[in-house]
Parts: sequence; structure tokens; C-alpha cells
Amino acid sequence: MSSRAKTLWAILAMIPFLFLLYWIIQFAIDMPYLDEWDLVPYLQKSFEGSLTLGDLFDQHNESRILFPRLLLIPLAHLTGWNIHAEVAGIVFLAMLIFLLLAWQGLRTGMACTGHSYRWLPTCLSLLIFSVVQYEAWTFGFTIIGFMNIAAVAVGLLLLSQPVFSWPRFIGALLAGAVAMFSYSNGILYWMAGLLALLIVSREEHRFRIAPWIVWILFAAILLALFYTGYRKPSCMPPLRFFIYHPDIFLGYFFAFLGGALVNTPQIPIGVPIAVGMAGCALFGLVSLVCCFRAGRTFRGIAFWPALGTYAVLGALVVAIGRSANGIPHALESRYTTLSNLFWISTLVMTVITVAIAERAAITRKRRQGLAVLKIALWLFSAACAGLFLLSSVNLLKLWQEKHDALLAVRDELLCFTPNQSLLARSFPDPVPLKARMDFLTRHRLSMFRDKKSFEEYKPIEVRAGRIESIQKSPVPAKGFKPNDWVITGRAYDPGRRQPARAVLFVNSGGVIVARAHVNAAADFSETSWEQQLSIAKFPAGSVRLNVFTLLRDNELIVPIGVIHLDIPPPVDIQTLTPIAFVPNPSDLVGCTDHLQFAEDQVYGSGWARNPATGGPGRWIIVTDEAQQILAYAAVGEDRDDVARQLGNPGLIKSGWRVAFHQSRLSPGTHLLTTWLFLPDEHKALQLQNAFTVTVP
Repeated sequence: MSSRAKTLWAILAMIPFLFLLYWIIQFAIDMPYLDEWDLVPYLQKSFEGSLTLGDLFDQHNESRILFPRLLLIPLAHLTGWNIHAEVAGIVFLAMLIFLLLAWQGLRTGMACTGHSYRWLPTCLSLLIFSVVQYEAWTFGFTIIGFMNIAAVAVGLLLLSQPVFSWPRFIGALLAGAVAMFSYSNGILYWMAGLLALLIVSREEHRFRIAPWIVWILFAAILLALFYTGYRKPSCMPPLRFFIYHPDIFLGYFFAFLGGALVNTPQIPIGVPIAVGMAGCALFGLVSLVCCFRAGRTFRGIAFWPALGTYAVLGALVVAIGRSANGIPHALESRYTTLSNLFWISTLVMTVITVAIAERAAITRKRRQGLAVLKIALWLFSAACAGLFLLSSVNLLKLWQEKHDALLAVRDELLCFTPNQSLLARSFPDPVPLKARMDFLTRHRLSMFRDKKSFEEYKPIEVRAGRIESIQKSPVPAKGFKPNDWVITGRAYDPGRRQPARAVLFVNSGGVIVARAHVNAAADFSETSWEQQLSIAKFPAGSVRLNVFTLLRDNELIVPIGVIHLDIPPPVDIQTLTPIAFVPNPSDLVGCTDHLQFAEDQVYGSGWARNPATGGPGRWIIVTDEAQQILAYAAVGEDRDDVARQLGNPGLIKSGWRVAFHQSRLSPGTHLLTTWLFLPDEHKALQLQNAFTVTVP
């Protein structure tokens, strides 16, 4: 192949990475998210000087993340816990994985067939840097998965060399320890490694017993250490579920593998299941050929069956532990990081298998059979490529929507009276967040380096924006009162001729109760902002809010207006049309995921479906044990999990979130119920699940 062709293929291989890097830069937010909040107690101990090795070894869900903590905690000290540094680490590890697999793929192709297959790195790049796993790219804590896979790739590469070497073998043992104590799937590395040892011994026509003994003993010691003091996580569903529901278990397993190529709510769940089944059949066939035909003549093939087996075993274990969550749960985009290895291994071994078949096709009948096989493989590859492209486009839109939603959460975290229902987007249980946020604010870590009380800002008088409109939210029916206000305006930094940093809403007590993000514009003076101000932040009554533009330096603020709001109860009983409450409706109308009390608010979320149309409902209401209406919310949040679970893409926007001030309830314990409200029929249908809330 000419140098020009090699350069062209190298450029093509880099395009998926550069495309992904662009979107990572656009969508990465310096904000703790989900499991990342669980790192805060360890950061606090490290700042206090009380962090121990036992703390680093602590269990996180079903994993022991010793090595990620050894990386993340010093990195937090070094960068002020800038989440972008963790994202950069993810990108670095992904590039390392790509280079290792691409190098080994080219090397295997040359060793086994005499061809370099310069197009192979481009295919690997598309899978490794795919936006299908969008959740993994800007969620810093997913570095644990990338550390695990990088260690597995290095270990199997050292183990699979055609000539056995004790230094490489010891390196493979150490890589296994890193994989195992980065993510729980690393336990499976020891099984995949045994397969690699077996294939290498076939290549050398010599069986060494000592490496097997050392491998098994070392794995047993690490396993004993791993499970010392181990506790089953409370979030884990029943493990025996897969025994009693083998259909769901198998569907989950195949969907997990197929989800790397087909992963969008617009496509029925049966498609990724079918792709996963076809992939398993192909993987099994080419693995047998490579192990029993290529293994005797081709050196260095052991890496690919072992790597693919690691991915298959990982999918199997996740299916055992998670299938009770339903088959669509297998399509969580972060799982793609593991299932990609399955398809990469299958692709490389398929190329080797076709080469072996071509050498064996010495008769006309065999050549015809090979031609049919190639056509079938091309058709399957083309179908998978089309589904992969469609999934990538749709999930890129979901990534954009998730980024926009998290920007709103970031603003709530930076104010001092947050809407608890929005905080739940960042962490399912906001109750422990206050203490963690206080610690991060004191030490100016992560996004909280920007969090200041109103007294810490210096007001100045210049022209830096304005309030343009104040609109009440639409109400479900007559008798209901506005749930929130949508306030819009302009805000800019006249000195720097740039968009303002933010817009602050401050109550009469000098407390920042809301913060709005400013959207950039071509003309800096036209940069706009919009704030949806929820009444959940306030008790009923009159509220005065002063509005300020926060300039870029995060020190100066400029007053741009005053807002007077009258916070009403959710309904006017005298004008409310009577509502017929229907408990236990015959058709599925939705579910309440949770209703909880935190700070001075009750918050919750769930989803709702209109049984008459099959699409999302429009409104939900929350009542107490006396069926007094406490709050309501519009339906329209993203719930792609519901759309997948019910096989209805129209339900993607069936989610809802609600929050209301504790003053709506008297002190004591209350039973709260949610209902799908049908205004035209003056009827409310009960959603599944009711919750008990205690107000102090």
C-alpha cells in the first residue's frame, strides 16, 4: 500500500475521534453528576487528613474502585476538582484503548493473512469513539470503566504474545489487579486470561503448568480480598430473577450486546436483541475457527477470543444482576463501553476466518459457498452500519437535551434555595447533598468555586441588561393557579462586550433564590436569558425579588430590575370544577418513582400515559390523604426508558417532575398520591405507587 493511501486511512481513522472531541467540548459541564457525588465524602476526608487505605478500598455499589480513587482524589486536589480534568482522562484512556486495539488488529492481520487491513482502525475508531455511549463521555465517574478496559486490554495483550515470557506474565497479573479494583467486571478478566493461556499453549505446542497455577492462586487471593467485608448493594434487584424469567434474562443479554450498534427509542427493542443474537452466533463461529484452525498456524490470535469472551461474560453478569430492571435497561448508553469490545473482537476474527476460508476454498463448491458467506456478511454489516448511524443521530439529540437539562441543574446548585425536583436530576436523593455542597463551597471545588452569597458581590451602576417579560405558566383547568413564572430579559457585560456570566434573583432577605443561564448571541447586547421560577421555592404570599446581572469576573453585579410576585395556593377551591378521582384504573396510566421531603420542599418524579391516546398525559396532580390538591405539574420530561420498556417511541416525553413548598402540608406524616389529570373530562386517574412523607 502506498504512503498516500496509508495517510488517507490514518486521517479517516481520526475523524470519529475529532467529531467526538468537538461534542465533548460542547457538552462537558464542570458539575458533579450521579455517582460522582459519592466521591465527596472521600474528598472531605482527604482534605481533613483522615483518609485511610480502608476508605480507598470501600465498596462502591458492587465494585471496589481503589485505583480510580487513587487517581481521582489527587486529581481533585491538583485541579480544584475540575470535572473537565476527569473527562480529559476518559478521552486519554479511550485513545490508549484505540491505539492498543488498532495496533494489535493490524499486527494480527499481517501475521495471519499477510494483509495489513488499513481500513480496520477506521472501523475500530467508529466503535470506540461512538456517540452511542454519550453518557460515558462527559460523566467523569465513568473513568472507572475506561480504566478497567484499558487494564484488560494491556493485560490480555501481554498474555497473548506467541512466545511466553515471565516478565510479560507478571505484567498481565498486575494489569488484572488494576482491572479488578477499578470496576467489578474485572473479576472476569481471570477467566478470559485462562482462555488466552490455553490458545497460546496451542500455538507453542507446549503446555506449561506453572503459569496456570500462579494465575489461579493470584486470582483467588485477589478475590478473597475483594469479598472481605463485601455487602450486597441495596440498589441491586433480586439475583434469582433471571432463573424464573429466562426470557427476560436472555433478551437483556442479547440487547446488551446489540446495544452497541442499535440503541435508540425509535427502534423496537426486538431489533437490538436480534442483532445481539446474530452477533453471538457469528462470534461463536469465528472464535472456534480462530482457536482450532488459526491457533495451530497463526501466532498472536489469542488476544481477540479472550477480549471478546471478556465482553460476553460481562454482558452475562450484568444480565444476571440487572435483568429485573427490564430489557430496555440493557440499552443504557454507558454499557456500550463494554459491548464495543465484543463487536471489535468479532470483526477482527471474522476477517481472519474469511482469509482461512479463502485458502481452503480449492473446489468450486467451496468457492460458491464462500461467495454466499461473504454476501451474507456484507448485508449484515450494511444493516448494522445503517442502524448504527441512525442510533448515533438520535442519541446525539438526546445528548444535547441532557446537556441543556443539566445546565438548569447547575444553576439550581449555585443558588441558595434550589428546586429539589431539579436537583434530583443530578443525584436521585438530594437529601445528603446540602452537607456535600457546603463542603465543596467552603473549599471552592468543582463548580462551587463560583458559588457566593449575595454579600460577597459588589454592586455597580452601569447598563448591563433588562427584564423584558414576566409570564405566568399555563394552568390545567379553571380554578388552578400558576405553578411558576417564566421571566425573560437581556444580560451582558458592557466592559468586556460579552454575554454576562449569569442573572441572579435575590429576595428581600438577601438570599440568592435563583440563577439564570445567559445564552450567547452574535451581538453581545442581545444575549438573552430565561428563568422558570417555581413557586416551590416560596411559601404562599407576596415576594419581592431584585434581579442582577452577574458580570464575567464573578465579582461585580448590576441591578436590572425588581419583580413582585404573589405566590398563590395551587387551586382556588371556590372556582375549581369538581374532579372525579378514579383509584386503581383498569388501564396503565403511569407511575410515581418517588415523593420525598428535602430542605423545605416535597419533590418527586415519574411518568404518565393517557390511556385514551396511548401517548403522554398532559398534567399530573398530587393530593394528600384527604384528596386535597397540593401541587400539579405538566408532563413532558424525557423518559426514553419508558418508551423502550413499553415499546412506544411516542412516550419519550412522558416524564414529569414536581416540587412544592412544605407550607402546603401541616407538620406530621402524610400519604401522598399522584394522579393523571384529564381536564376535559374533569377526572383524575391514579398513578401507581403512593408515598408517605413526614414534615417536621
